[in-house]
Parts: sequence; structure tokens; C-alpha cells
Amino acid sequence: MIVYSIYIALFSAVFVILLTQPGMIFGWYKDLINKIKSDYIRKPLGDCELCVAGQIALWSYLFMWDGWLHWIIFIVLTIFFTHIITWIITKTTI
Repeated sequence: MIVYSIYIALFSAVFVILLTQPGMIFGWYKDLINKIKSDYIRKPLGDCELCVAGQIALWSYLFMWDGWLHWIIFIVLTIFFTHIITWIITKTTI
């Protein structure tokens, strides 16, 4: 469970922070979702790395179902690891 949380956290942080910036491979996607007015829709689609990680963890755990408590722990761990990875990326990126 922890390994999958870290995988999702890495994907979310790299995708939102690095790959959707202008000039990067998914820069067009960021431009597309920025046209959405509602934060509740825009953020989980790629405007917030924590929101993206939480959504991926929420829906992907349905395939690894092991009970409600594990589901909640999985989501919280994923968001926590995403926060740590985001901090590392923002501190080391020039």
C-alpha cells in the first residue's frame, strides 16, 4: 500500500508541477483546464497536485479493496507523500 501511495504521489507531483508548465509536453493540457471556472472541477483534473493524487488514490483503491479504514489511510498517505515530494521538487527546481 505504501509503495502504491508513493507511485501515485510521484506521478501527481511530476505531472502537475513539471509536465504541465508552458513549453512542456502537457502544457496544452494546463491551458485547457485553466478555462474551467469551477475550482471543484479544475483542481482534481490537474491544477493541484494534492487534489490529483487524492483523486487517483480514491478511485484506484477500488481495485485493491481491503476495507474502509485501509482506503482512508491509503488516500491520506498518498496526499502526505505528494506534499513531501512537492516540497522537494519546489526546493530543488531552479
